[in-house]
Amino acid sequence: MNKLLKEPFTLKHLIALLAIAIIVVLAYSVARCYFLYQKTLVLEARTSPFNRSVPDASFRILVLGDSTAVGTGVVRSEDSTAGRLAQKYPNAEVVNLAVNGLKIAGLETILKTIDEKRHFDIVLIQIGANDIIRLTSMRDIEAGIDRILARSREFGGKVIVLHSGDMAQPRGEGHIHKGGSHIRRFVCRSL
Repeated sequence: MNKLLKEPFTLKHLIALLAIAIIVVLAYSVARCYFLYQKTLVLEARTSPFNRSVPDASFRILVLGDSTAVGTGVVRSEDSTAGRLAQKYPNAEVVNLAVNGLKIAGLETILKTIDEKRHFDIVLIQIGANDIIRLTSMRDIEAGIDRILARSREFGGKVIVLHSGDMAQPRGEGHIHKGGSHIRRFVCRSL
């Protein structure tokens, strides 16, 4: 042991310390991701989309999208976007087909399952966050949004798109993907 203390600090020691530091940082990052993922699973399990069935309703609302449209994270589904819209229209039927983790391509699949003859007075779409964080190409996002808007207009009502904002890194240091602002510009151009 005394011999170790007498040895000079060498490049070999520096490399060993850096390797240990890298392993510690990687272990912390993996553990953090794991716990965030577990937290997400708990939030998803506790949340269900707001739906309201009204027999012979004269006003119908269709809600489509990802976890933002489901309302993941709210304590009561009435506090989600769909629930708040239902408060504004107390006699309306609310059909919420939102799915946690959904991407634009998945929403297109869901839209194909809805009867073409169905009428909705409002179609509310909240989609895009998962495409942004999973780096879906802007070409695919724009083409998918275009098809979603075209199909949603067939239901005969007003189409409202609530998009994800810019997915900035903490403290505003650059952007992971500027999808939110691009989606906003594209949707405004398409409506």
